[in-house]
Amino acid sequence: MRPPLLVLWAEVALVLAAAVLLTGCAGAPVEPIVQTRTVTTEVKVPVPVACVDRADVPKLPGATPIDIASAKTDQKAAATAADAEQFERYAKQAAALIEQCVKSGGGK
Repeated sequence: MRPPLLVLWAEVALVLAAAVLLTGCAGAPVEPIVQTRTVTTEVKVPVPVACVDRADVPKLPGATPIDIASAKTDQKAAATAADAEQFERYAKQAAALIEQCVKSGGGK
């Protein structure tokens, strides 16, 4: 007895599907094409240049040591005056260095 026509078509379809699947796996995998390029862009960045030596920079003066709780008004005034004098001396030294830097062209 012969199998029904529908069963034959189903077997043919299975054989064809298996052949298609096996054929698809048999080929070499396709490698993607990767193209790289390097783009160079010039970026101008200002760079600070020291126009004085670090050893020439004056140190910031500290406060005159005084015990605020027990000091009298004249002692506090004398300490404040001494602090102001030290800071004024510091400011003059710093201003002279800045002026020297500007005159030498380092302040451009």
